[in-house]
Amino acid sequence: MVNATPSKRPRILKPMHPVRIVRPDQERRKWLITSLATERLQVRRHWNKERACTEVCECEPSCQSMREDYFTGALMFLPGGDPSEQVMEQVVLHCTEQTVRSAYTTLRMHRDDGDLAGVVLCLQRVGGGSGRVTVIACERAVLTDQRPRIDVSGVVAARLRLSTDFFGKRFDADEDLPSVNAVIPPARSRNDKPRIPKGKG
Repeated sequence: MVNATPSKRPRILKPMHPVRIVRPDQERRKWLITSLATERLQVRRHWNKERACTEVCECEPSCQSMREDYFTGALMFLPGGDPSEQVMEQVVLHCTEQTVRSAYTTLRMHRDDGDLAGVVLCLQRVGGGSGRVTVIACERAVLTDQRPRIDVSGVVAARLRLSTDFFGKRFDADEDLPSVNAVIPPARSRNDKPRIPKGKG
């Protein structure tokens, strides 16, 4: 199913039900994207000053504090005891707009105009828990018909206790949405993010 590390036998762990939602952290990790573009979930959210919370964004045109998150099925590479074996876990990978844009940019630099499905992403968060995620490398793998199929909407609904309606539309839900190969517009300035004043001791 995977041809990214041909010298190792892939072993996919039995998934939890529902599978975990994971985010890149300070450890340098690899994920193989298994969801096609039509199987991913795109979230638009913004900061509501009056309620002091994050909520679904339906502003047209987009407001200043609007952010987009992406949820995709993936195989997370795990360290294994057997050096000849590559152990992977089925997960839903949660990325930001900036991370997805950086991944596509890295692919284009290597003359790869394809989608993220079938790409091994090496990601690492820099600058602490709220720092940005850096795309260390992208490597094209081979997905076969035996690829794990993860119900991303179902996982998000079960894990986050929210209906899929809260998360807006799938990539294929609206014909007016840009194609998967379209250039993703630049992220808004970090200065537009809401700031919480420090408390006085």
